[in-house]
Amino acid sequence: KSSQETLQSITLPSVPSLRSIINDTMLDVLYYRSPMYGQMIVRAVAKLLNAKVALYRATFPNFAGSVSLFCHSLGSVITYDMLQGHFLEGGGVQ
Repeated sequence: KSSQETLQSITLPSVPSLRSIINDTMLDVLYYRSPMYGQMIVRAVAKLLNAKVALYRATFPNFAGSVSLFCHSLGSVITYDMLQGHFLEGGGVQ
């Protein structure tokens, strides 16, 4: 049984749209908190952010400013863990 099927089997039928949102959110948190998926997620986010910053700097070679990150909800937790070097070999992002 997939995790989505398991979650559906224990979900109460009342207020289906709200339950769906809660289930999706909880599933994201559960995946992130698992050692295997959490590490994969942080590495993927770090890789994407580094690529975007490199692209920006290549497009604007005279840019000498710093980069700011604005995050929300689980994204802020992922970003915090990434910047603290959690799950990443050798610390945080470049």
